Parts: sequence; structure tokens; C-alpha cells
Amino acid sequence: GLLAFAEKDMSKEEVYREFCEVVDIQNLIDYFAVETYIGNKDWPDNNVQMWRVRTPDGSSYGDGKWRYMLYDTEFSMNLWGCDSTIGNPFTWTAERDSLFAAVMKNSTFQKEFIRTFMDLYNVNFEDTSTKERLDQMAEIYFPLMNQYYARFGLLGSNAYTSEDDARSRFNAQISDINSFLSERRTNILQYLQSSFSLQTPSTVTVKGISGANMKINTTDVELKDGSWNGKYYKEAPITITAPDIDG
Repeated sequence: GLLAFAEKDMSKEEVYREFCEVVDIQNLIDYFAVETYIGNKDWPDNNVQMWRVRTPDGSSYGDGKWRYMLYDTEFSMNLWGCDSTIGNPFTWTAERDSLFAAVMKNSTFQKEFIRTFMDLYNVNFEDTSTKERLDQMAEIYFPLMNQYYARFGLLGSNAYTSEDDARSRFNAQISDINSFLSERRTNILQYLQSSFSLQTPSTVTVKGISGANMKINTTDVELKDGSWNGKYYKEAPITITAPDIDG
């Protein structure tokens, strides 16, 4: 079974290749990269679910490989002060998830993990992007908060006394998340470098037609004003792909 790989020596390439035959390795990398970035303290010894199809059907996700599902992440991003005692999230995770600890010993996996992690750092968790997305979600969910409190019975001392009170408390939580994400961009690279023995990252500049999209490793980036900058480590070389252009 899948968990049996936790007891195998995955530093050996043949064992790692066998592991990749039964698990979607990019999904695993994406999953652990996100969870470690957001500092989820109620994980990985809790809130872990995986799925697969029993009968492969030839579709993109119907190959019979195991895949993780990201869910129940409210104990992260400083919502409850939960990130303050985690320290190095990669060490924290490896101590609590034997499968992650085992696959972390493989050099091929390490390079892929570092590349994907930096894709997330440069694009998904880039400051402007996270703040814009958080503001968008806040506007959607704020009107529902009074309904939430009424439905789940969190009244009494937790009840909002007015719409201004509701907005104030809601904004305080949004501020906590923004503070975490801002600070994370500094400390997460320190943890990554110490965990994987990396040197200081280099700035990579991609230039091209303004507004064009390029693929950096696992993610698409837009060349706003004709260029894009990101940080990457020389220990994990990157791949840059230009889209096919007819004519």
C-alpha cells in the first residue's frame, strides 16, 4: 500500500520511481508546499484525506493514482495565533508525517519541491496577489457573518453588537492574515534554505512581449510591461516555456 513507502529508502531512484507510479507526485508536492507555506498547525497529524479511482478510465485524474485534498485550514495564517510555535514548517511536517519524511530524502523530489515552492512564493503568494484576493473574498463573505453566527449558535459574548462591531472584528482577522503573509515572505526562505542547504536565491528576469504569458516550471506568469521577476535557487534549475505562436 501507499503508506508502506514510508518504511522504504526513497533516496534510491528506483524506489522513488515506484512511488511515483502510485501517487500523483506533482499533487503531493503542491499539497505539502501550500500546507507548509500557510503554517497549518492542525495538520499533518490531522485533517489529511486522499482519493483515487479504483478503476482507471483514461481521463486526466482517472489513472488510479493517489491524490491529496486540501481542506480544513483555518488553523493557519495566524488566524488563531497558531503559527507562532511551529518554527521550521518543513521540520515540523517531517516529524509528523512519515511519508513526507521518507520522500524528502530523495534528491529528485527535493529539486521538484523547491521549484514548485518558489513558484508559489513568486506567483500565488506574491504580496499584491494575496492582498487583492483576500480583499475580494472579504467582500463576499462579510455579509454572511451574521448568518453564520446565528446558524451555529455562537451568540452571547461572541455576538456582534452592531454592523460596525462585526466589520471591526472581521477586519481584525483580515489584518492578521495579511500580517502573516507579509512576514512569511521573509522567514519562509530562511527555513527553506536551512532545510535543503540552499544558497541565497537569485533574481530571475523574463522578458518578452508585454502582456504575454510564459510558463515557469508549474505556473503561468504574465509579462506585465514586458517583463517578470522572481526568485529561484541555482540548486534547483528552472524551466521556462514560451507558448506556441501560429504564424
